[in-house]
Amino acid sequence: MNLSRRSWLATAVLTACMLSGVWLSRDWVVGRFQNQLASQHLQRVADLPAREAAVYLRELASDDAPWLDVLVPAVADQRPEVSSTATSELRQLVAMWMESPEQRLDADAARLAQLLAEQSPRFSAEGQELATVLARNLIVLRVNSGSVDVARYINNCEAVLRLEPAADLRVASVDTDSRLPQNPAQTGTTEPLPFNATDLRRITER
Repeated sequence: MNLSRRSWLATAVLTACMLSGVWLSRDWVVGRFQNQLASQHLQRVADLPAREAAVYLRELASDDAPWLDVLVPAVADQRPEVSSTATSELRQLVAMWMESPEQRLDADAARLAQLLAEQSPRFSAEGQELATVLARNLIVLRVNSGSVDVARYINNCEAVLRLEPAADLRVASVDTDSRLPQNPAQTGTTEPLPFNATDLRRITER
């Protein structure tokens, strides 16, 4: 291989590396910008009165790329009107995906599965119930393996679904406790024995 050919190959490799770096940098910049916007939207939701915040969430959900990074955290909002709006919008989005799944929705479905896996453990019982319903639908949604890491996608859905038995166990525990007899005679409880100072001295002298 002569010098000119080596130089040409080296130039081609360097150019490819530069282009790859520019592309990766572009993705990083876009991702960082979107994260900043999502944080601003979340702050806006927190600052607005409940009714206006609910309207704001509906607008974000109707965007071409729904703001899942805002809708999912809003499920845990302490204001019922806000959390119920986020819940309703997420249900409608997933229902729409189930009816007419398209390739362009793959990234949104994958992002929702990831957000649910990350945040649903901190949800209330109602929020976790929503998360499991959404995860059941997402896990059967057809996604394009060329645009989505299917293994990670399924793992995220299963991580949400694994929360359900714990919730069921808590409910079962409450039901069991409610069926226990309340009469001390039925429970077999006894009155505490009277304090005996002599017995205490015997224990401490051993």
